[in-house]
Amino acid sequence: MKSSDAVPAAAQAGPLVSAACEAARQLSALELHVDAFEAQQNPRWHDACERCKLGRDLLTQRLEEAIAVLSRWQAAQGVGVAESLGELAEELNDESRYQQEATREVEALLS
Repeated sequence: MKSSDAVPAAAQAGPLVSAACEAARQLSALELHVDAFEAQQNPRWHDACERCKLGRDLLTQRLEEAIAVLSRWQAAQGVGVAESLGELAEELNDESRYQQEATREVEALLS
């Protein structure tokens, strides 16, 4: 019996759902920054705007992956997907931390 078999199915999805929520908050912040950059159209901020757009695209992709994994997990009722949930949660958390750092840099540029 694997350790993941002893954990209730809903608990296995919890970290991924939490990571997805944090990623969604970061995605919202990136959207605001992109809008601010585009409204000001300052050529010196082109690189920062492009980084925000790249971060936005990466987080969007990660969230789409999370949705797909959660859908497969729900369909399989947790059978054989627990490891994928944990890995994706970790990736989302890592990406979210990276985007938080980028957000702080962007906020410094905009202020």
